[in-house]
Amino acid sequence: MEWVLNQSLWLDEAIVANVVKNLSVVEMISKYSPTDFHPPLYYVLMKLWTAIFGFSEISLRAPSIVVALIAAYFVYKIARNRWAMALFLTNPLIVYYAGEARMYMMATCLLIGSYYFLTTRKIGRFNLLVFLACLTFYGSLLFVLTILIYLLIKRKLGWQHLVGVGAAMIILAPLIRLQLLHAQEARLLIPNWGSVLGKVNLKNLLLIPIKFTSGRISFYPKIAYYLISGLWAGWILAVFRKRPIYLYFFGMPLILGIIISVWAPMLAYFRFIYLVPILCLALAESRWRGVVLAGFVVFSSVYVFNQQFWREDWKTALRDLDAKKIVMIESLADPVKYYRPDKEVVDIRNPAEFEQNLTVIPYGEAIHGIDHQGLLTEQGYVLTEQKNYREIVVERWTKSEESQNQ
Repeated sequence: MEWVLNQSLWLDEAIVANVVKNLSVVEMISKYSPTDFHPPLYYVLMKLWTAIFGFSEISLRAPSIVVALIAAYFVYKIARNRWAMALFLTNPLIVYYAGEARMYMMATCLLIGSYYFLTTRKIGRFNLLVFLACLTFYGSLLFVLTILIYLLIKRKLGWQHLVGVGAAMIILAPLIRLQLLHAQEARLLIPNWGSVLGKVNLKNLLLIPIKFTSGRISFYPKIAYYLISGLWAGWILAVFRKRPIYLYFFGMPLILGIIISVWAPMLAYFRFIYLVPILCLALAESRWRGVVLAGFVVFSSVYVFNQQFWREDWKTALRDLDAKKIVMIESLADPVKYYRPDKEVVDIRNPAEFEQNLTVIPYGEAIHGIDHQGLLTEQGYVLTEQKNYREIVVERWTKSEESQNQ
C-alpha cells in the first residue's frame, strides 16, 4: 500500500533528488544554483542528509517533517498554549508541505523561530535564524523586512538587528545577480513562464486564504469547491483574533509581496506558507478555535486518505513502461531520471530523432507553448493509446502507413 510520505515525487522534488545525488556541494553552488531561483542552503543540507539516509521518497521528505515539528515547538513557545501548536500541526497546508522535499517548510521553521527569539530578545539567535532563512528561501526577506519595519515604527531598530540579513545579502549578492540574468533568459525562452510565478490577479489573491485554510485539495465541480473552501476561508478570517500584532505580521508580508509582484511575479500562495504560524497564533485566541481545529483535521484527512489529491504519479506512470525512449520536454524529465534512469529521453521539439512508435508524456507543454498533438499529427503520427496517472498522461503514437510510404 502506498502511504502519503512515499507517494510519487513530483517534478520539483525529483529535481532536488537528482541535484543532491549527482552534484557535489561545490558543483551545486557554482553550477546549479546560478540557474535556479532559490538560495543553495537547502540543497547543501539535503546533500548531507541523503549521504546518511539515502534517496527514497521518505528519506527525501523526512527533513521537512523534522523542521515542521520544530516550528510547532516555536509556535507553542510563542502562544504558551497547546491550541496554537495543534492548529499548526493539523493545518491542511502544513500537512501537505511537511511531506514535501522542498525548502518551504524549512524557511517556515527558521522564520517563526526568528520571530520567537525576537520576542524573547535573544538577538544573536534571531540573527542566526534570519541568516539561515535568507540562505534557504528568498521569500524570507519579506518577513524579515516586516520585522525591521515593525522595529523602526516602534523606534527599537538598531544595527544589531541587521547583522543576519546583512551578512546573508553580502554572501548572496553575486549569486542573485547570476540568477536574475538566468530568469530574464528563461522568460524569453519559455513563453508562458510568468503564469507559474504568481502574477497579481484576483485568482492568486483569493487562493491565499483558501489554500491556507483548506490545503491543496481541489475537486469538481469547481463551483462546489470554491463555494465550500471559500466559505470556510471567509469564516476563519472572520473569527481571526484581531490583535494588531498578528494582523500586522500576517498582512504586511502579503502587501510587500503584492507590490513586488507588479514587477517580478511571486504571488503564489505556497511562497507565503511561513505566515501559517501567525494565522494559527491568532486563531488560538479565538473562542471558535475548537471548531477551526476540527475543520483543519477534516480537510487534512481528506488529503491524507484520498490519493486523488496526492502529487503527480510519476512513480506508477513510469513503473511499467517497456519503451526504451520517452518523448517529452527534456528539461522537465527529472522524474524520469529519478525513477527510470535506464530510459532515454527524446525532446519533443526534435522530430528528427522520432521513431515509428513513440511513447509520449506531454507534461508542461502549456508553459512552453507546445502543441504536441498538432506537432505529431503534422509528422504523420496517430494516437493509439492514452493512460492517465494523476496529472501525468502517457500516450502511444504510431506513424501511419501512408506517412511511412511517403
